[in-house]
Amino acid sequence: MAAAPAANLEWSSDLAEALSGYADDPVGFTEDFLGRRPWKRQIEMMERFRDRKRVSCRSGHGSGKTDGLAYLTIWLLATRPQM
Repeated sequence: MAAAPAANLEWSSDLAEALSGYADDPVGFTEDFLGRRPWKRQIEMMERFRDRKRVSCRSGHGSGKTDGLAYLTIWLLATRPQM
């Protein structure tokens, strides 16, 4: 496999630096990087997960649980490359 061009390594470094500022901010990451605006209950879920790492959500169908979980998953993988 060929080595990545230096420009890609610099971009990757810049991106990693930008993402590091969101390590404790899943809501900001979701808004700034994913272009999505989570609603009140999703924000509560995201902040509780950030603070506790274990969250239970009771709610009806179509309330945004799956979207909120997707935002959290992308946030975790993007801000913690060691995972």
